[in-house]
Amino acid sequence: MLQRLVINNYKLIDSLEISFSPDLTIISGETGAGKSILLDALRLILGDRGSPQMIKNDDFPLIVEAFFTELDEITIRVLEKYEIELSNEIHIYRQINSSGKNTVRINGLPVNVKILNDIGKNILDLCSQNQHQSLFSRNNHKLLLDSFDRNNTHSLIKEIQQLRQQYLETKKQFNYITEIINK
Repeated sequence: MLQRLVINNYKLIDSLEISFSPDLTIISGETGAGKSILLDALRLILGDRGSPQMIKNDDFPLIVEAFFTELDEITIRVLEKYEIELSNEIHIYRQINSSGKNTVRINGLPVNVKILNDIGKNILDLCSQNQHQSLFSRNNHKLLLDSFDRNNTHSLIKEIQQLRQQYLETKKQFNYITEIINK
């Protein structure tokens, strides 16, 4: 869940910090109020392409930070895949300077934009008109199904992994014995 968003030197924004409600946050306003700028900044934190043209004042870097809590199983697995330390909060930091250089950190660990994008597409689902949600991504179907009954599914997955490991060890022993006999 997105807890807080910090934006500095981005398009029309000098400095902005938004805290989100754990229940429901709705961003509304008239055309031109800046809703799209907020969403674009959020997309940057999720791994979208950034450019120096987004910087309001070239003397300072563009900085976007986001703080997330209550991560789902899918996001946790992706973070583990990249060996990013898990805590009760995930802090994503992205900086773009006027030369176009990106600095990305997740919980203080430097990562590249490709990794940020991989994590971003799992950590938050931004939905707007005519966009697909992660629910429709075939890559997420198995993970979504597994997350429905985490306790039961998790124990079954562990049991299958243990049985597979036992099988591989037994097969290795069998092949070794077979090789000795055939000599």
